[in-house]
Amino acid sequence: MNPTSLRSFVFALPLLALPPIALGACAPAAGQTAPPSTVEAPLAAAEPVVDDAHGGRLFDRWYAEIGLDFAPGKSGGPAGDGTLAGPAGVVANTGHDYRLENFFGWDLRGTEGIYGADFHAKAYALPVNLLTDRRTPAEFAAWLTAGDTQLPAFGAVLSPAQIEAVVAFI
Repeated sequence: MNPTSLRSFVFALPLLALPPIALGACAPAAGQTAPPSTVEAPLAAAEPVVDDAHGGRLFDRWYAEIGLDFAPGKSGGPAGDGTLAGPAGVVANTGHDYRLENFFGWDLRGTEGIYGADFHAKAYALPVNLLTDRRTPAEFAAWLTAGDTQLPAFGAVLSPAQIEAVVAFI
C-alpha cells in the first residue's frame, strides 16, 4: 500500500467505527415511520441578544462610547459640570473620572482586587467584588441606574439598553 492510500485509510478508520445511523445511512423499513426528530424547533420568541462587547466599552469609558461631551469634573453630563449624582446628591469625586472601570477595576473585584490596598490602593475603588456579588442581573441594573452613596446614578446618562449591556459584560 502506498503512503497516500495508507493515509486515506487511516483517516477513514474513525468513520468506519460509527454506527450507520450517525452517517445517515439508516432509513425506516417499508411500512414503518421515521422516529421523531431530535432536532428542537427554534424558539417562537427568542431572547434579545445583548451586546456585552458594547457593555465592556461602556464599562471602560461610557461617555466616549455614547459620544457624550463629558469632561469629568469640568463640563457636560446632567448637571453640566462633569459630575454625576447618586440618590444622596453628587458622588464625591476622589480622583476618578466616573468610569465604571475605576470603581471596580478591570478584574471586577473592587478593593479586593488590583485596585485594592495590596496593589494600587485606589481611593475611589469600591469595596464590591462583582465576581462574588449575589445580585441578580435585574438588581445590578437597578443599582447601576439609581446609584448609591458611592456609585453614581448612571441611569442619568445611560439608557436601559446600555445599562443592560454593562450588566451583560459584568
